[in-house]
Amino acid sequence: MNSELPPGHARLQTRLLPDSRWLRASLAVLFALAMLRLFGWGNPVVEVLVEIRSQAGADGEIFFARAGEGYHPDRRVAFSINPDGRWHAYRVEIPEHRGLDRIRIDPGSASGIVEIRRIGVEATGHSTGLAGSQLSAAMGVPNAMRAEAGIEAQVRFVATAPDPFVDFKLPEGAGVPAQDAQLVRWVTAAFAALLLWLLLAELAWPLLARRLAPHLRMPKVLDRWAARVSDSGVLVVPPQALALVAVALCGATLYIALNLHQSSIGVWEELYPAKPVEQLVDLGIPKRIRSDEWNTQAPWVLGQVAEGKADHNASIGGEAAPLLASVPVANPSAIAQAKFYGFYLFDSETGFSWWWAYKTFGLGLAFFWLFLLLTRGNVSASVLGTVWVYGSSFTQWWLSSHLPELLIAFALATIGGIYLLFARRRVMVGVGAALVTYAVLNLLLHLYPPFIVPLAYLGMAILAGLMLEPDRVALVREGLRWRVLCLGAAMLVVGLIGGNYLIEAMPSIEAMANTSYPGRRISAGGDFPLVRLLYGYFEVFRIGEHSLPLPPTNASEASSFIVLVPLLLLAMPFAALARRKNALLGALAIYCLVLGLWISVPMPRVVEAAMQALGWSWSPPLRSVLGLGIGSIIAVTVLFARIHDGTLEVRPVAARWMVPVLVLSCLLLFGWALHGVDPVFFRSKVVLVASVAVATMAAGIVLGRAGLFAAGLAVAVAPALLVNPLVSGLSAIQDKPILLAAKRQGDAAGDRWAVVGDFVFSQGLKAQGLEVVTGSQLIPNHRTAQLLDPHGQYKNIWNRYAHVALRSDPGRANPVYELLTPDLYMVGMDICGPDVRRLGVTRIAYTTAVPATDLRCLTPLDAPTDSGVRLFRLTPLVSTASP
Repeated sequence: MNSELPPGHARLQTRLLPDSRWLRASLAVLFALAMLRLFGWGNPVVEVLVEIRSQAGADGEIFFARAGEGYHPDRRVAFSINPDGRWHAYRVEIPEHRGLDRIRIDPGSASGIVEIRRIGVEATGHSTGLAGSQLSAAMGVPNAMRAEAGIEAQVRFVATAPDPFVDFKLPEGAGVPAQDAQLVRWVTAAFAALLLWLLLAELAWPLLARRLAPHLRMPKVLDRWAARVSDSGVLVVPPQALALVAVALCGATLYIALNLHQSSIGVWEELYPAKPVEQLVDLGIPKRIRSDEWNTQAPWVLGQVAEGKADHNASIGGEAAPLLASVPVANPSAIAQAKFYGFYLFDSETGFSWWWAYKTFGLGLAFFWLFLLLTRGNVSASVLGTVWVYGSSFTQWWLSSHLPELLIAFALATIGGIYLLFARRRVMVGVGAALVTYAVLNLLLHLYPPFIVPLAYLGMAILAGLMLEPDRVALVREGLRWRVLCLGAAMLVVGLIGGNYLIEAMPSIEAMANTSYPGRRISAGGDFPLVRLLYGYFEVFRIGEHSLPLPPTNASEASSFIVLVPLLLLAMPFAALARRKNALLGALAIYCLVLGLWISVPMPRVVEAAMQALGWSWSPPLRSVLGLGIGSIIAVTVLFARIHDGTLEVRPVAARWMVPVLVLSCLLLFGWALHGVDPVFFRSKVVLVASVAVATMAAGIVLGRAGLFAAGLAVAVAPALLVNPLVSGLSAIQDKPILLAAKRQGDAAGDRWAVVGDFVFSQGLKAQGLEVVTGSQLIPNHRTAQLLDPHGQYKNIWNRYAHVALRSDPGRANPVYELLTPDLYMVGMDICGPDVRRLGVTRIAYTTAVPATDLRCLTPLDAPTDSGVRLFRLTPLVSTASP
């Protein structure tokens, strides 16, 4: 039998197979369309046009519903109304493209007249709506709105607070796009993506690479510097890694030079009054849910800088509150607060940008170097691991908290520990000791045990795993005396600076520990639902702070991680995982297992008590998720690096190809189950895109393919990278006219402010460097409490970390405290009585209506009329006693 192929058969077979260029182009087009679809570009544009004339407040909302469904908090869009009594047309984009049946209009939260004369719904290539007499016929039953007679072309209501709304039945087909227009959009997008790929990847890049390749060699200076920072016992630094570090440092310099930051302080544009400000860079949307940053931490920091960085500041709280509030202080401990160096070197705007550069670039650089150490210099794996940590939903939703600082300190402490234990060069051992010193002091200055405990145990797991690897103990023995000496020096510095800090801060720490909230807490394990622990595969594709999975919760608490640590057992035999050369992977696997049990599995009382005694009583399962998420990322990144480098015993390729198939199948089933529980968030599109993206990541990891890993990771982290805005400057709060008016008329020595009404305004005053007795208080001010509550009747209310609001109660003899939420209480008192003056208050701001009886003791100050805030000087009491 002749086994030779007929002439031309091979050529014919080649023609039948797709050319690699077109295969790559097709994959690029599919990837581009998936990304456009994920971010909503491919969805039809649906806009609701509402013409309103209102005098009932500025905070409007539109709820929307499909046929047979009710209104839901996730199906709403907020918009600002101009309540000037004139007609305005508002265009509100709706994230819905399968047709609308009804819409509900919430025209503010204040009382007043509201008139509507037109409602239109415009979709891609199709529009419909209600006008004239159609409005009355389609109107439902209003809530907190009394319908009044109006002209035929409009409907008229008198709204009453607090929640007025009215809904309308829409014409059939509202919000349904024209199919031909939608098809044209997708075909055009696909064609554009194809042309762009062919132009850039297939034509321009090969040509550019051939021309530039001879000139793109790494500069020799990088080789020299790489040799200088290398250590044969820890890491031989690749020059490419130093090049990336240099690029990151240049990026950080540009970031600071442009006064950029990712703070949500832009929310202040929506307050007193809603008025956007001009900025060089203004991308993204500030997040109201991060009020602990834009309304608490940022005003504290700016106010502390304006007041000279003292370690006592009544605007922050009693005792030495600034020492616990993580704000700039003129104290020796400031040496471990590198994030605030900018406030000592530059103005407040540049210092603020330095602070955020520390969070963003510091986090990236710290983890990049940690991954370099753990992956034995694999630059690709280190970049991917760093992007995964930074781009995780949990990291981004908590970026404006102290989480980045804690993660940086964890990474630096672990890096320092590795150099201190295993480096051969004396100078690198010293560098390791210095990093450990800085990191420990920094953790002490961000004393948040719920995050610190899981990160500390993760660091210990990493060091223990490395120590168990072959030849590591011998490395430790080399230069043991020098290591001990450096460790002793580190402990001495920590003892001197940290001990001095603790002596000064201990009264404040004790005051905080003895509060009603947060007070002393003892956490038990196993109370975090397993479903919430694992829904991170889909939650990472959340965009915005209103669409939340499995409510009730909030946007930050709903954040999670993609946990892929089970890939260790799927990619490698258990016997390989148990070998000493893979001790690091084994230690990380054990850590993740134990932490997963603590988080979601009720344990026997003896085991639980033992873990509590080991410090886990300080870390509730809700917060321990951080340790599991970061531990999983580190373990999986190390796994990928070793498979990529060919240094790990793994299962056969055919078996590893089944892993992404298994991951995809399990995620589709899990997503379908979640869809049955919460069909609003876990939509079929989210489940499908998330499952494919995570399965692609898994394929890249277990096969050692950096391209697949990067493609899946890019899709997985892209939504989270849109969480925080990118803004330049602080004009949103520092240039607010009403705040500038208060500063101009109440910044003299001895002036002290109180705010009647919204405590948020108090924080704006603090950002200007004014002393304010209301607003956010980290530690209760016992002197104030003694003056207002001498018998301790309300101690269970005021003895807490809280936002303090003030209410005017004319004629009240004694102040009264009312607890509104665990971290907010109201004090009712007579503004013209003696108690306000005993507090040293000389200036009063009202964000609510001023009672007529209060005006007898107030002298008006200049204030912008559009702010809704009135400013006053409190007149001194006139003594009526006879001489």
